[in-house]
Amino acid sequence: MNSVSVKAHRRAAWPMPDKLDDWRSWQIALARYAFCSQFVSGKKVLDIACGGGYGSYYLYDKGAQMVVGGDMWPEAVQYATRCYGGENTHFLRLDACHLPFPNAYFDVVASFETIRYMPDPAQFVVECLRVLKSGGLFICSTPNREATSNESHTELVSWAGNEFNRVKFQKLLDKYLIFVQVYDLNPIPSGNGKTGRLVSWGGKIVLSLGRIPGVIPLVNSVVGLFYPRYRLVCLEKVVDWDGMLDPTLKPYLLQDGARPGTCIVAVGRKPDSISQAKPVI
Repeated sequence: MNSVSVKAHRRAAWPMPDKLDDWRSWQIALARYAFCSQFVSGKKVLDIACGGGYGSYYLYDKGAQMVVGGDMWPEAVQYATRCYGGENTHFLRLDACHLPFPNAYFDVVASFETIRYMPDPAQFVVECLRVLKSGGLFICSTPNREATSNESHTELVSWAGNEFNRVKFQKLLDKYLIFVQVYDLNPIPSGNGKTGRLVSWGGKIVLSLGRIPGVIPLVNSVVGLFYPRYRLVCLEKVVDWDGMLDPTLKPYLLQDGARPGTCIVAVGRKPDSISQAKPVI
């Protein structure tokens, strides 16, 4: 598979994808992949904006026939290829709105926290569906501005791109997909936010000292006595992925009395016949 030319701006800061310098962010990302994994058994999967590739590998480890991870950042693709590339896990640089694949190639297309950065979110969805087989699944997540913005009653577009609420997100996907279901996810469980931030800051300090032999194992031993979920991890050496999951981070259906998620995750199916096709508006 060939990558395409993408005009990419240099990131202000590139995280170390092989070590966990932000535990909560990684936990949130892995929770989305764990949710996605229930739909991938025996399937060809495209993971758009795959980053360091651990999520793509997780999907393959959970039974996907083949996973292709794509990202616009060459550093991410190089790392993912080195650590997770294989006969059935491929990584390449791509433009999410101009995918280098034939029509109806994948059974599942997943893309987490990507649609918000698209200048034209509708074009992004249409392109994802172009490479998706009839009846295939599109799985997508984005921040929920009703939980993250004090100005949720107004249209909010900032440097971070388009922010959706549940209604706007579902309305967009309903134009092109059938059986759309939107789930909520609360990345920071009640009472856990300060601990998570504190440990993340501490983790960054420890990683800066990581070249000193024995520092990280010592810190992990101490932290593991009190907060086992916050131990630093070299991701390419993880064997027990499920053991690393935070059980409190699971997408759920919003019901009366539930707190709206700061993230929303949608699953929709591509129409498998002309009679089911949705109008493209």
